[in-house]
Amino acid sequence: MLRDASQFKWYTVTLLVLVMYVYSVEVERRRFDIVFAGLVFWFADWFNEIVNALVLHFSHRAALWTVTGSTSYLVLIGLCI
Repeated sequence: MLRDASQFKWYTVTLLVLVMYVYSVEVERRRFDIVFAGLVFWFADWFNEIVNALVLHFSHRAALWTVTGSTSYLVLIGLCI
């Protein structure tokens, strides 16, 4: 299921385009504090997921958290869209 292209749902593209539009509007309005806050939140999530993947890699048993239900696209063990 991890990064399996057959699991990809196409509504994800619409959501990503919407997010890119919102960010571009905020950049156009020069509200960089909102843009940076969103990016910091996103990078913090990526940092947590990388730590989670490293725990799985080195323990050879289980990660701290995983995605067990349906998802649009599973990027890392616990990071999904």
